[in-house]
Amino acid sequence: MGTVPELHETDLYVFSRARYLTGVALIIVFYDHLLTLHEEFSTIWRTKKCHNYVWVFSLVGVGVTSVTQLYMILRVYSTWDKRRSTTVILVTMFVIFIAALTPNAILALIDVQSDSTVQLGKRSQQY
Repeated sequence: MGTVPELHETDLYVFSRARYLTGVALIIVFYDHLLTLHEEFSTIWRTKKCHNYVWVFSLVGVGVTSVTQLYMILRVYSTWDKRRSTTVILVTMFVIFIAALTPNAILALIDVQSDSTVQLGKRSQQY
């Protein structure tokens, strides 16, 4: 067997700094996004052309979420020695999750589109 390299205190310090710097960078990106979010809504999400993309992004989001959940179910299933009771619980929870996710995504899309249609209508009447 090979030997395991030892970690020195300086190595751990470098790892912890890198972890904190990654967190700080992520917070800065989110903060910058929040600062310009109103501009994004007014210039991108309120256009008529965007309606088709919203549906596509929503469907892709539901699909990606479903695949991710299915992957996690398979991991838990294999970890718990492929027990039948675990399978029943996981599949039931997956069906409940998808049954709740899909209507909520559709209702959110309808709400977003109706809000943007009202806003577009108000703008077009003002000009």
